[in-house]
Amino acid sequence: MLINEICAKNTSFAAADGNFYDWIELYNSSSKTVSLAGYGLSDKESKPYKYTFPEDASIGADQRLIVFCDSLIPQIPRQYTAPFGLSTNGETLILTAPDGSSADTVTFGIMKANVTYGRVPDGSGDFAMMSMTPGAPNEKKDVISVDVPEPVLSNEGGFYPDGFSLYIDVPKGTTVYYTLDGS
Repeated sequence: MLINEICAKNTSFAAADGNFYDWIELYNSSSKTVSLAGYGLSDKESKPYKYTFPEDASIGADQRLIVFCDSLIPQIPRQYTAPFGLSTNGETLILTAPDGSSADTVTFGIMKANVTYGRVPDGSGDFAMMSMTPGAPNEKKDVISVDVPEPVLSNEGGFYPDGFSLYIDVPKGTTVYYTLDGS
Protein backbone atom coordinates (compact mmCIF):
# COMPACT_ATOMS: atom_id res chain seq x y z
CA MET A 1 0.00 0.00 0.00
CA LEU A 2 1.53 3.32 -1.11
CA ILE A 3 0.78 6.99 -1.41
CA ASN A 4 0.74 7.16 -5.21
CA GLU A 5 -0.36 10.67 -6.20
CA ILE A 6 -0.93 13.97 -4.35
CA CYS A 7 -2.85 17.08 -5.42
CA ALA A 8 -2.49 20.11 -3.10
CA LYS A 9 -4.59 22.50 -5.24
CA ASN A 10 -7.48 20.91 -7.12
CA THR A 11 -9.85 23.04 -9.20
CA SER A 12 -10.98 20.48 -11.79
CA PHE A 13 -11.69 17.07 -10.17
CA ALA A 14 -14.98 17.27 -8.25
CA ALA A 15 -15.94 15.17 -5.26
CA ALA A 16 -19.43 13.65 -5.05
CA ASP A 17 -20.73 16.87 -3.46
CA GLY A 18 -19.59 18.87 -6.52
CA ASN A 19 -16.79 20.72 -4.71
CA PHE A 20 -13.06 20.64 -5.34
CA TYR A 21 -10.76 19.47 -2.56
CA ASP A 22 -7.11 18.54 -2.18
CA TRP A 23 -6.68 14.79 -2.60
CA ILE A 24 -4.38 11.84 -2.04
CA GLU A 25 -4.42 8.68 -4.13
CA LEU A 26 -3.41 5.38 -2.55
CA TYR A 27 -2.33 2.43 -4.69
CA ASN A 28 -2.36 -1.29 -3.92
CA SER A 29 0.33 -2.91 -6.05
CA SER A 30 -0.33 -6.38 -4.64
CA SER A 31 -2.38 -9.15 -6.22
CA LYS A 32 -4.82 -9.27 -3.27
CA THR A 33 -7.40 -6.92 -1.78
CA VAL A 34 -5.99 -5.14 1.27
CA SER A 35 -8.07 -4.02 4.24
CA LEU A 36 -7.48 -0.37 5.17
CA ALA A 37 -9.19 -0.75 8.55
CA GLY A 38 -7.09 1.06 11.14
CA TYR A 39 -4.66 2.64 8.66
CA GLY A 40 -4.04 6.33 9.23
CA LEU A 41 -3.19 9.31 7.04
CA SER A 42 -1.64 12.53 8.30
CA ASP A 43 0.39 15.57 7.41
CA LYS A 44 1.94 15.64 10.92
CA GLU A 45 4.48 13.03 12.00
CA SER A 46 3.59 13.69 15.66
CA LYS A 47 -0.09 12.90 14.95
CA PRO A 48 -0.09 9.91 12.55
CA TYR A 49 -3.82 9.17 12.71
CA LYS A 50 -5.38 12.54 11.81
CA TYR A 51 -7.58 10.42 9.55
CA THR A 52 -8.25 6.75 10.29
CA PHE A 53 -9.90 4.52 7.70
CA PRO A 54 -13.15 2.85 8.82
CA GLU A 55 -13.50 -0.89 9.47
CA ASP A 56 -15.10 -1.60 6.07
CA ALA A 57 -12.45 0.24 4.01
CA SER A 58 -10.42 -1.81 1.54
CA ILE A 59 -8.58 -1.41 -1.73
CA GLY A 60 -8.57 -4.06 -4.45
CA ALA A 61 -5.57 -5.60 -6.15
CA ASP A 62 -3.86 -3.17 -8.55
CA GLN A 63 -6.47 -0.53 -7.63
CA ARG A 64 -6.38 3.13 -6.64
CA LEU A 65 -8.37 4.90 -3.92
CA ILE A 66 -8.92 8.66 -3.55
CA VAL A 67 -9.01 10.42 -0.18
CA PHE A 68 -10.25 14.02 -0.31
CA CYS A 69 -8.55 16.40 2.13
CA ASP A 70 -9.79 19.64 3.69
CA SER A 71 -9.78 20.85 7.28
CA LEU A 72 -13.20 22.49 6.89
CA ILE A 73 -15.31 19.85 5.15
CA PRO A 74 -17.59 17.36 6.84
CA GLN A 75 -17.66 13.77 5.62
CA ILE A 76 -18.63 13.47 1.96
CA PRO A 77 -21.13 10.63 1.50
CA ARG A 78 -19.63 7.51 -0.14
CA GLN A 79 -16.13 9.03 -0.23
CA TYR A 80 -13.13 9.04 2.09
CA THR A 81 -12.55 12.48 3.60
CA ALA A 82 -9.51 13.43 5.70
CA PRO A 83 -9.84 16.41 8.09
CA PHE A 84 -6.67 18.20 6.96
CA GLY A 85 -5.70 20.19 3.89
CA LEU A 86 -2.51 19.94 1.86
CA SER A 87 -0.08 22.84 1.56
CA THR A 88 0.84 24.13 -1.90
CA ASN A 89 4.19 25.06 -0.33
CA GLY A 90 4.89 21.37 0.22
CA GLU A 91 4.89 19.04 3.21
CA THR A 92 5.26 15.42 4.26
CA LEU A 93 2.41 12.89 4.21
CA ILE A 94 2.46 9.75 6.31
CA LEU A 95 0.47 6.54 5.80
CA THR A 96 0.55 4.62 9.07
CA ALA A 97 -0.30 0.92 9.47
CA PRO A 98 -2.70 -0.22 12.20
CA ASP A 99 0.26 -1.43 14.31
CA GLY A 100 1.75 2.10 14.33
CA SER A 101 4.54 1.41 11.84
CA SER A 102 5.05 3.65 8.83
CA ALA A 103 3.55 2.10 5.70
CA ASP A 104 4.69 4.98 3.45
CA THR A 105 5.99 8.54 3.71
CA VAL A 106 6.10 11.03 0.84
CA THR A 107 7.51 14.57 0.91
CA PHE A 108 6.52 16.96 -1.86
CA GLY A 109 7.53 20.53 -2.66
CA ILE A 110 5.75 23.58 -4.08
CA MET A 111 2.79 22.63 -6.27
CA LYS A 112 0.63 24.53 -8.74
CA ALA A 113 -3.11 24.12 -9.27
CA ASN A 114 -4.14 20.86 -10.94
CA VAL A 115 -0.57 19.56 -10.99
CA THR A 116 0.19 16.49 -8.92
CA TYR A 117 3.22 14.83 -7.39
CA GLY A 118 3.14 11.13 -8.14
CA ARG A 119 4.91 7.87 -8.73
CA VAL A 120 5.57 7.12 -12.39
CA PRO A 121 4.72 4.37 -13.06
CA ASP A 122 2.26 3.55 -10.28
CA GLY A 123 3.88 2.07 -7.19
CA SER A 124 7.47 2.79 -8.30
CA GLY A 125 10.09 4.78 -6.40
CA ASP A 126 10.32 7.39 -9.15
CA PHE A 127 8.38 10.63 -8.59
CA ALA A 128 7.43 13.43 -10.96
CA MET A 129 5.28 16.51 -11.22
CA MET A 130 2.49 15.51 -13.56
CA SER A 131 -0.94 16.22 -14.97
CA MET A 132 -3.68 14.93 -12.65
CA THR A 133 -4.71 11.29 -13.10
CA PRO A 134 -7.06 10.63 -10.14
CA GLY A 135 -8.09 6.97 -10.09
CA ALA A 136 -6.17 6.22 -13.31
CA PRO A 137 -2.62 4.98 -13.97
CA ASN A 138 0.29 7.43 -13.73
CA GLU A 139 2.09 7.24 -17.07
CA LYS A 140 5.14 8.87 -18.66
CA LYS A 141 2.88 10.89 -21.00
CA ASP A 142 1.48 12.69 -17.90
CA VAL A 143 4.92 13.84 -16.64
CA ILE A 144 5.57 17.58 -16.56
CA SER A 145 8.95 17.41 -14.80
CA VAL A 146 10.89 14.62 -13.13
CA ASP A 147 11.82 14.88 -9.47
CA VAL A 148 15.51 13.99 -9.31
CA PRO A 149 16.97 13.41 -5.85
CA GLU A 150 19.83 15.71 -4.87
CA PRO A 151 23.28 14.15 -5.48
CA VAL A 152 25.12 12.76 -2.47
CA LEU A 153 28.80 13.77 -2.43
CA SER A 154 31.56 11.88 -0.60
CA ASN A 155 33.11 15.21 0.56
CA GLU A 156 31.66 18.59 1.51
CA GLY A 157 32.00 21.45 -0.96
CA GLY A 158 34.82 23.94 -0.45
CA PHE A 159 38.46 24.60 -1.26
CA TYR A 160 41.06 21.92 -0.50
CA PRO A 161 44.87 22.31 -0.64
CA ASP A 162 45.40 18.76 -1.93
CA GLY A 163 43.61 16.62 -4.49
CA PHE A 164 41.31 13.77 -3.53
CA SER A 165 38.83 11.36 -5.12
CA LEU A 166 35.25 12.62 -5.06
CA TYR A 167 32.36 10.20 -5.39
CA ILE A 168 28.96 11.42 -6.50
CA ASP A 169 25.95 9.18 -5.90
CA VAL A 170 23.06 9.90 -8.29
CA PRO A 171 20.27 7.82 -9.84
CA LYS A 172 21.25 5.79 -12.91
CA GLY A 173 20.96 7.81 -16.11
CA THR A 174 21.45 11.18 -14.37
CA THR A 175 23.92 13.64 -15.92
CA VAL A 176 26.04 15.58 -13.39
CA TYR A 177 27.63 18.95 -14.12
CA TYR A 178 30.25 20.40 -11.75
CA THR A 179 33.00 23.01 -11.51
CA LEU A 180 36.48 22.88 -10.07
CA ASP A 181 36.80 26.61 -9.35
CA GLY A 182 33.97 27.05 -6.83
CA SER A 183 31.65 28.83 -9.28
